[in-house]
Amino acid sequence: MLLNPVSAGSAAPDAATRRLAARLARSLSGSARILIGPRAATLAEAHRGFDVASRAVQLLTRQSPAVSDMTDLGVSGLLLQSTAADGLRDLAERTLAPLTRYDHERGGQLLATLRAWLAHDMSTQDTASALFVHVNTINYRLRRIGEITGLQPLRPTDVIRLQLALTVAELAGTLPGPTPVRGLS
Repeated sequence: MLLNPVSAGSAAPDAATRRLAARLARSLSGSARILIGPRAATLAEAHRGFDVASRAVQLLTRQSPAVSDMTDLGVSGLLLQSTAADGLRDLAERTLAPLTRYDHERGGQLLATLRAWLAHDMSTQDTASALFVHVNTINYRLRRIGEITGLQPLRPTDVIRLQLALTVAELAGTLPGPTPVRGLS
């Protein structure tokens, strides 16, 4: 962790901080990724910034730029910085619990289908190919997701809620399935 004192102002990293991070990245010869964490107003608040950054760094991949900041992490970065983590976890639990329970009790694949469908830009054809099932199977599962959760995956406001719940659960490490990322603890 590197603390770089900067003047008050925007929450976004300033040019000097970006230059410092880029110089550090070059000195590491591309063997690591640098994340500029959230700005702390005082040294006493630095622990919160460190906590957020230590969770956020887990979102970086080999394809991430050499230097990133919290805004580069999109919605996930925003959620990690949220002070409403309990409310977000509750939303994720209430939204996804019916699917998790259904899959557990019936050996279903609704949660995996929802994750794949969202990861494939809501394309039923691409999702079907990725899951090695027929496109009608994906359509059926999406209808079941709607029946079980009361949220229609093709309705914009509902798909936002489903995506948000999945993202929060992934960050919190509470989502069953591959490679959960620690984040909202």
